[in-house]
Amino acid sequence: MSHERDQFDDLPDPLADDLVRLYRVDLQPSPAADQMLLNRARAHFAGRNRTLLLRRVAGAAAAVILVAAVLIPTLRRTDHGIAIVRQEAHGDVNFDGAVDIRDALALARRIEEKRTKPIDDFNGDKIVDRRDVDALAMMAVRLDSKEVPPR
Repeated sequence: MSHERDQFDDLPDPLADDLVRLYRVDLQPSPAADQMLLNRARAHFAGRNRTLLLRRVAGAAAAVILVAAVLIPTLRRTDHGIAIVRQEAHGDVNFDGAVDIRDALALARRIEEKRTKPIDDFNGDKIVDRRDVDALAMMAVRLDSKEVPPR
């Protein structure tokens, strides 16, 4: 509540005087208490900034580790340095390392969503359609033990 008398202008004078006297606060904080409060506030915000910096550094480190975990398996040493090599089996649509019926399902979903690529043509007719899904399913369930040639 404010300590100003003018907020009680619409009240009778005796009542307004009593209210002002009742709610009057004459406390002045000591300079030591002010300084202590200011120091605690500064320490709080300094700790908060350190925590924010720590979170940012930890997030950046996690991103670097994630990128390294994805890229390291695809790196291969060559005579000219290190090259990124991605070996994919022909028909491995979902890139899980095996040609199976899940690849045919993934291709069917791509066709439904109209997100096909020219490399998705598995039967060689230059059209990616349901017949390619069937051809991929046949590749996935064949019984010979020959390894699938890379793309």
